[in-house]
Amino acid sequence: MRTLFMAAVMLLMSMSTATADQSETPYLIAQGIGQIEVIPDELHWEIDLGNTGSEADKTMRRHLEIITEVRAVLKSFNIREDEIVASQVKFGDNWKYTKRGRKRAGYQANSHFSFILRDFSRYDSLMIILSNVPIIRTIEVGIDHSERVRFVKEAILLALEDARTKAVAMAETMGVCLGKVYKIEPQTAVPWRYSQPHRGGPAGPIGVKVSDTQSLIIDKIAFDANVTVTYYLIE
Repeated sequence: MRTLFMAAVMLLMSMSTATADQSETPYLIAQGIGQIEVIPDELHWEIDLGNTGSEADKTMRRHLEIITEVRAVLKSFNIREDEIVASQVKFGDNWKYTKRGRKRAGYQANSHFSFILRDFSRYDSLMIILSNVPIIRTIEVGIDHSERVRFVKEAILLALEDARTKAVAMAETMGVCLGKVYKIEPQTAVPWRYSQPHRGGPAGPIGVKVSDTQSLIIDKIAFDANVTVTYYLIE
């Protein structure tokens, strides 16, 4: 009812403007909402690794050894090589800060890993293994769907249908006819849910509940779309 009232107000404002300037055509603005709910089929992992040491070569060598071990573990979980992405590799001085200023305390090596796990049944095993890697500082897991692009498009189409249904109802109420579309302004909300950074054991990401036995119970995720459609009116 509130939506209908607001639309009627916008309609009257547009029609009054058109009266002042006959070159303008009255119009109606309608908003539509569409939503597609799906079961996620991908777990997106983000891992930060970091270690320190007193000697530069040993610090970096240890870091590279752990990276090799992590890659081997991921391959054993049938994670594709091209979906294991290492980025943001950094190496430099390790500084400690005190009241008197900063003091160099050896060296530090840091890197970031991301990959996709599609076999949800192996979540617990992989999380436990990675949580016991000493130089892994944080682990974040997000849920997603491999066909997110298709679902976003479907949500937009539902939103357009919703907007037209509302526009037709409002036009009939005002005693006018709906004309062609003047413009469409889409807005989509693509879900991306992460767990809080954690260490020391399994923890489920938001939207993926973990039972007492750490088994995953998958919730649906929603792909939302909102559109604002402006229609010409025919009096």
